[in-house]
Amino acid sequence: MKKIKFLIILLFLTSCSFSFIKTNELEDGMTDVPFNKDFFDKRYREKHEVINLNQVDFNAIYIESYSISDNGIFDLRSGSNDFINGIKFYTNGCVSVFGIDKNKINDQRLLNPIVHGFRGMSYVKKKDTLIDFYAPANSSYQFGKIKHKARVNGDTLFLTDRYDIIDVYLKKQLTEKNLGFEADW
Repeated sequence: MKKIKFLIILLFLTSCSFSFIKTNELEDGMTDVPFNKDFFDKRYREKHEVINLNQVDFNAIYIESYSISDNGIFDLRSGSNDFINGIKFYTNGCVSVFGIDKNKINDQRLLNPIVHGFRGMSYVKKKDTLIDFYAPANSSYQFGKIKHKARVNGDTLFLTDRYDIIDVYLKKQLTEKNLGFEADW
């Protein structure tokens, strides 16, 4: 009986600790983003200094290229997956993550953050520049926050996750058709 009470209490506390984010689907019919218009204001602009990384290029997209972990360096451009992540920074601290067809990197689709792409923010906390993305956060594709420490060195963006895996992104200039888009979250 004590085990059952303990399990009930544990289940209750666990369910109370989850924070569910209400989402809205973008025009592409696939991408979910936070529903509330003031979601990023309340969680970032009102609590942190929203700032972009030094040296970040607003006229470029950073293409996911390598992953570095205790198991070695992996070239993500040569794997079997047809899509890799591309990260775009905006002058107001907003960040977008787009799925990029690695066979068409030089012929990018429209990277309009209002139509598709996951959303995030770049900010400073305890002297670290962090980027939080809101996207599928686990193998079940449940929507949630993905946090990285970020730094730029020349044409390279480094994102470090909570497991100390470093994802390396290489800068690629945006095509003319993708230069005019702005983020409004």
